[in-house]
Amino acid sequence: MLNKIQTNRIIPNIIINFQLFLATLADGEDVETARPSVMNVVRQHFRPEFMNRIDEIILFKRLGRSEMDGIVKIQLARVEKLLGDRRMSISLDAGAINWLADRGYDPVYGARPLKRVIQKELVDPIARKLLAGDLEDGAVIDVHAGGDGLEIGRAKVH
Repeated sequence: MLNKIQTNRIIPNIIINFQLFLATLADGEDVETARPSVMNVVRQHFRPEFMNRIDEIILFKRLGRSEMDGIVKIQLARVEKLLGDRRMSISLDAGAINWLADRGYDPVYGARPLKRVIQKELVDPIARKLLAGDLEDGAVIDVHAGGDGLEIGRAKVH
């Protein structure tokens, strides 16, 4: 059996190799085309005795850029919930959603960077505006994509 030190070195190495194989696939390309390469790496790292104990290896389809707009909208619902305490809401145009989706997508890591992008580029500037008194409770915050990033406009009170 593998000891803990071997496992701590081998498993992350295999995961990195899998991610690199999947990152080389074109958007929409079948993940099964990477199976031979992935299985080659698995066979290099594990003994046949261990491989015989594995029932099945499942390769997941990697997240494509086309799914990101929907994920951005899901993450924005969390921001809406935070703003709801102050009876505020946020309105992003399609350009702003696309801008966040572009910057929050990584071919290897999928949507993992998206939360950081939303925090840094949207939530933090809104918080600074709140602290500066530029936004009032009950406001609708308009957000547009500009040349230098997101433009968080003056809020409209409803």
